[in-house]
Amino acid sequence: MGALVKLLAGWFVIHTFVIPQLGGARAALTTMSSVSPVLVAAALALEIGAIVAYGELTRILLPPVPRLGLGFCTSAAVASMGVNHVIPGGAATTAAVNYRIYGRAGVPRPELAFALGAQAIGSAVVLNIILWLALIISIPVTGFHPIYATAAAVGAVLIMILAATIVGLQSGRDRLAHRAAQLVGRLPRVRSDAVEASIRAVGAQLDAVVQTQGLVWWGTL
Repeated sequence: MGALVKLLAGWFVIHTFVIPQLGGARAALTTMSSVSPVLVAAALALEIGAIVAYGELTRILLPPVPRLGLGFCTSAAVASMGVNHVIPGGAATTAAVNYRIYGRAGVPRPELAFALGAQAIGSAVVLNIILWLALIISIPVTGFHPIYATAAAVGAVLIMILAATIVGLQSGRDRLAHRAAQLVGRLPRVRSDAVEASIRAVGAQLDAVVQTQGLVWWGTL
């Protein structure tokens, strides 16, 4: 009886999820056959470069002890991206894998949270800049579409919020920590003193990054 149930379950999965994908796979292969091999090679090289740059950004944002190399950080980026493309969850899945990998390597949690958060924010900023540049190029060629304005506006709002947060951490940290603790501390099972301490810790780590000579420029690059 158990074998029959497994057989029926396997047939259901194949019939429901596998067979419908075959037509799409054939269409994708037909489309790929018309793509220039030079462009494919260039895209592959750029993707490898992007992953290595992502690993380097993580490496320079991590604390000096334990000192992790570029190879380790790049491998972690490949692993987290691979899991993210297989398991649903988006950025949460990537963060969970990174926490597990770097946590096992001995990176303290507060410093790791700051590094991964700064990495994600930096990535979002770069993607928005690429979006705006693409819009500048595409609008004269293909015309203006309302969705362009919406996407650009959302990105601009996010970057303004980020800039305001950084300014608050640098110039008004005490006030920001106090108000955030009052607001978030009203949530159930959230301690206002823990929220305030976390914000102050993030501000201190941001100071360390800003005050390290050349680190901001290298991270931006």
